[in-house]
Amino acid sequence: MYNKALRMIGLAFRAGKVALGEAKVLDNIRTNKVCLTVCACDASDNTKKRIKNASEYYNVKYIEISSKEELGRFTGREISAVLAIMDENFAKSVLSD
Repeated sequence: MYNKALRMIGLAFRAGKVALGEAKVLDNIRTNKVCLTVCACDASDNTKKRIKNASEYYNVKYIEISSKEELGRFTGREISAVLAIMDENFAKSVLSD
């Protein structure tokens, strides 16, 4: 599942349907633009808690996947702890097996 999900995240990123970074993700959650939030399993506990709480409050699906380095590789960064997918079809593809 991880490989398909990571490939779909990479595709969504190249399509411009991804917000990177905690501040941008939280801003987009609050403006109801996010379909799915993704945190790296090795992100800090505070980051995961803030993103998870905001996601639950605004009824956005939340998953933890992979590592910061692996997420970063698929988003053209060295590391990426958190991202938001802002397209429903990409979000469904990431969640599907």
